Amino acid sequence: MQKKNLAKEIQDRIRGYIEYLIEEESNKRQDEEEFLSYMPENLRKDILIDMNGKLLTENIIFSLNFRAGFLKDLATRLQEKSLGPGDDICFESDPEDMTSFYIITKGRVQLYFQKTNQPLRTLTVGDYFGQASFFSNRKQASSAKSSNYSHIFYLQKHVFLETLEHYEREKEAYCHIRDQINLYSDYSSLKETCFACDKENHIASECPQLQYIPEPQLIIEIVNQADEDFRKDFFRNADRKRFRALTDKEAISNGCERFRDDVLGLHSLHPFSRNSSLTLNSLRTEYQP
Repeated sequence: MQKKNLAKEIQDRIRGYIEYLIEEESNKRQDEEEFLSYMPENLRKDILIDMNGKLLTENIIFSLNFRAGFLKDLATRLQEKSLGPGDDICFESDPEDMTSFYIITKGRVQLYFQKTNQPLRTLTVGDYFGQASFFSNRKQASSAKSSNYSHIFYLQKHVFLETLEHYEREKEAYCHIRDQINLYSDYSSLKETCFACDKENHIASECPQLQYIPEPQLIIEIVNQADEDFRKDFFRNADRKRFRALTDKEAISNGCERFRDDVLGLHSLHPFSRNSSLTLNSLRTEYQP
């Protein structure tokens, strides 16, 4: 409004109207929650399934991996939240027990890196995020905040895991997705691409274009290649001293035996001779091979 040079009076009227809309939206939600609280439990459950069920059945991750009965149960456990511009939704540093799966039903959400504040992608109505950490033991791939006045539905991970305990087949499907990510960094089940390079074999926090990710196999190949190149360029000195190991070994062995016999004989004849050390030195010199 300041860039358009609007009069202060008009700016105040606009702000007042926006505040009115926010208050009306909040009151409407409170009225809906109050209305549901008066409903019988079975009817309230049916209303929630009808209202929220489409968010899960139309989501490709949930619809491909889980059956309708399980999704209906999850629909009753979805929570919702309204956000203003700049409101934080989640951070990369959030602990695992705070992880959730988010679906946008209104407004826009910006994904960014918390440390650098670098924006990655802007999501709109129908988009979802948080799936990588939700279906694995890894941290959030990125942080998220509301770009404008937005509304989101979210499913907490601990609630999802508690519900899984009653559905054996769905639990197996979840464990398969989790192990594929944790053990092999395979995100194919999530139908997710990297926000930075749009590749499918990693997420933004593991993207080699944004940060250094060591590749052990490549490092090993480089080291082995360097060693191979060194061996190719190595030349032995032709003038180096030659050794005849077997011949020298025999001469040394014979010399040691003669030295031993002479020393034993010398000590038997002169056990207390003062010049025994000199004699031994002379023998060593004499019997060198």
